[in-house]
Amino acid sequence: MSVLNNYEEISIGGVKYTLCLRNRCILSAEAELLNQNLINTVSDMPMPAADTFTLFKWAIIGGGKNFPSDDAAFELYMAAVDEHGSVGVFSAVFKALQKSGVLGNGKKKAPAKQGKE
Repeated sequence: MSVLNNYEEISIGGVKYTLCLRNRCILSAEAELLNQNLINTVSDMPMPAADTFTLFKWAIIGGGKNFPSDDAAFELYMAAVDEHGSVGVFSAVFKALQKSGVLGNGKKKAPAKQGKE
């Protein structure tokens, strides 16, 4: 059985972080977005830096890293921007969002098996 990865990885300061937007994280991020609507946010390009930070923070949390505060999350975000540039960080976050299945067709299920004819 093949497992498709639903995450993106980014290296910051020599440490590899997993960006994964699970359902809980998507709902939490959406509440913090400027317009509180994920689909409108990603369709309204360019995305504001505040929204990129919000999605980055929740993708890192979804990948298994907890932050003691938003300031700690912001420090990691700024380190990522320093290393990869704002476009590079946005690209990694957007790829994680695509892999979550929330955008586009999502994860396709195999067709149901038909009975014997």
